[in-house]
Amino acid sequence: MSPSSQTTIIPHSQEPLVTYQYPSVAELGSIVSRSAKAQKSWKSVSIQDRIKIGHKFMEEFKNMENEIPLELTKQMGRPISQTPGEIRGTLERANYMLSIAEQALAPVDLKDTDKPGFKRYIKREPLGVVFVIAPWNFPFLTSINSVLPAIIAGNSVILKPSPQTPLTAHRLQTAFEKAGLPADVFLVTHLSPELTAQIVQDPRVNFVSFTGSVANGKAVAENAVKSGFKGVALELGGKDPAYVRSDANIDYTVAELVDGAFFNSGQSCCAIERIYVHESIYDKFVTAYTELVKKYKLGDPTEPSTNLGPVVSVASAERIRKQVEDAVKSGAKALIPEDLFPVAKPGTPYVAPQVLVNVDHHMDVMKEETFGPAVGIMPVPSDDAALELMNDSPYGLTASIWTSDQPDSEAAFQRFVDELETGTVFLNRCDYLDPALAWTGVKDSGRGISLSKFVQCRLPRWRFEAEPRNQLLGVRQLLSTSSSLLVVPTSTTSSPDSATTTPSLTTSEGPSLSTSLQISSTEQPASTSLSAPPTSTTAQTTPFSTESVPLLFTQTSTTSSRATFSATTPPPTILSDVNVPFGRSKYRQLIIALACFSAGLLIALIALAIVAFRARADVDLLRDQLSRHEETIDLSLRKVDSSPSSRSGGYGRISINDPDELKGSRSRRPMSEGRINLPQARSAAGGLAKDASARPRDRHVSFGSDNRPSALPLLSRPPPQERRNSMPLRAETRPPVPSKSAQASSPPSPPRKQAAPRSITSPRSQVSGPRPNPETRRMSFNDPGSGSSNQIRQLPTTPTISSTTSHDSSYYDPHIGRTSNSGGYFPSN
Repeated sequence: MSPSSQTTIIPHSQEPLVTYQYPSVAELGSIVSRSAKAQKSWKSVSIQDRIKIGHKFMEEFKNMENEIPLELTKQMGRPISQTPGEIRGTLERANYMLSIAEQALAPVDLKDTDKPGFKRYIKREPLGVVFVIAPWNFPFLTSINSVLPAIIAGNSVILKPSPQTPLTAHRLQTAFEKAGLPADVFLVTHLSPELTAQIVQDPRVNFVSFTGSVANGKAVAENAVKSGFKGVALELGGKDPAYVRSDANIDYTVAELVDGAFFNSGQSCCAIERIYVHESIYDKFVTAYTELVKKYKLGDPTEPSTNLGPVVSVASAERIRKQVEDAVKSGAKALIPEDLFPVAKPGTPYVAPQVLVNVDHHMDVMKEETFGPAVGIMPVPSDDAALELMNDSPYGLTASIWTSDQPDSEAAFQRFVDELETGTVFLNRCDYLDPALAWTGVKDSGRGISLSKFVQCRLPRWRFEAEPRNQLLGVRQLLSTSSSLLVVPTSTTSSPDSATTTPSLTTSEGPSLSTSLQISSTEQPASTSLSAPPTSTTAQTTPFSTESVPLLFTQTSTTSSRATFSATTPPPTILSDVNVPFGRSKYRQLIIALACFSAGLLIALIALAIVAFRARADVDLLRDQLSRHEETIDLSLRKVDSSPSSRSGGYGRISINDPDELKGSRSRRPMSEGRINLPQARSAAGGLAKDASARPRDRHVSFGSDNRPSALPLLSRPPPQERRNSMPLRAETRPPVPSKSAQASSPPSPPRKQAAPRSITSPRSQVSGPRPNPETRRMSFNDPGSGSSNQIRQLPTTPTISSTTSHDSSYYDPHIGRTSNSGGYFPSN
């Protein structure tokens, strides 16, 4: 009877850590159903949104970096000082896979090789439900290699962690939940071997990714084909070799190879388990290597000073000890005394590190995977001997070459790269996974890949589409990137009665992933036609991998006139882009660009119209304000030319607004007389008394004394704002008593009816519109800020004004400094 639960035992203390119950068969079926349902919604989420959730997952996982080390050490025994490295590696790989996801999952356009009348492209679609079986030696690294690319590609994932490290899966699940991943897209379950086989066989599971031993990998592959073909990726064991050439840097090489063999107690699929050294430096290398191994500290992994912890279990420790003992019995020599590590006793998970010499390929220690802290070292006479021994293994995961940077050494390394039977070849380093490089193996080391952009090509389904201009034709194939795609067009002749011909699928021997993509081409047929694929889905679910054969796509021809074209004849007019859906039209991008441009132009025109209307309103407002200001200036500033000239024959007043013809035609009177038309002045002022403006009337102003100082032109007066405070208000200024030294007389006029006396009121009160502030009429002729550089001459201050009519009352005009008759407004300028 199979167990119903699992319990994790702490390696170094042999105490139980955590227990999980296995689900029932019905519960397991429900888990798969939930995952399949969630995947249907998740695949419709855009790749950009999936990537955002992936980055959020990284943030949440990094927030746990202080809690994970001790928890992981208790689960699998790695020294706590070495655990942070796995956290950093997990984040590094996740970040790289997210950075390349959008480009790697984008459709592949084959427009450079399009045939006339056809558009061909490759579209990547999610597979569905992906089942991931993770190991315990590097639980975070191995899980993230498969889980994150599958989720980003639009799949849902069910993760089964190792019973030794169950808490690591729940850490990933917590981080995804906090990142906002929809429910059931990522599920964690703990299964017995029987339940594991059942979920692998479930037809609702579309892909299985397994990392573990060769024996368990074979069992997974067998169960995957029992209910139909499905994709399988197997990352299995290794017996990785290293070759030290005669020109290698011994100190550097020793340090790197000791770490590569004993890090994580040698429990790594790519750990160095056999070393071949050129015989010229063999003794020196072995001595240095042994001395460095003796410096390791084996003990409690929770102590920071420990750099070598226990293996995962007592059973594993006993297996490693037996392999070493069998090698010694067969003639090998152990160079590390056991008493250097007293904690390494039988019945405990502690195993002392061991270096074996005098070994050969008849011993399991040089042929079978050890997965523990033991390594064998052999001398070799040449590169050829080393190459032969390195390939003498059922495994082919990685290999490393240690040499100098001389030209002949680089040439030798290139030869090893070409002839070694491994998935990865290192130069002067080992036991490191670059996320940009595809992680794969040959022989018994597995099939399929992880990491790099190629893992994104493995998890989605490849959909090949050939689109004629008037119909859509599709052929779906599920491929693994480990196989090569050979496109072989062949020419066959079908009967004229045949309207369509179904593409046929054949298989043939082909290269593996390590060989570049090959395209086999033959002469193009005269006429070719494609039709809808068969309804059978057998070919869609056939798995391909490094050991499977590549796909040969045989394209047949037909003489049907529906979609027939010739190499020398242009395509018929029916093969146009008119009936093609907009999403597949070749003019789609152009149409979208024109639409965006038109929308932008319309927005710009609307904005321009709004700005123009606002500008026009501002101009009208400014024009109105300027008009009002000009009216105020006309009322307050009248420029008067009061300087003596030959034109006026003395002192005279000339308005600045008078045209030159009028100024020149004014009568010139002797005796310092000037003439001004009063109705004209009244009109400039904005309107006066009606009876005073009935007819024109001339007024003569004479000055009784010619030796008074003359006045400069009033055009030199400062602007109103500068002299605003210098002009007294009429109410504040008392009119001076007229003097006898100056008289103002009015020429005789016809008799008229005696008018009632009028009050002395400023004509400005009769001006329509807003009344200017009297302060703006204030002015001082001696204001130093007036801007005039000429000497100012004062006008007579006490002129005598007389009139032949009694109704002409007098008032004082502050603008010219003398009295004037109120019967008509005497302009100030």
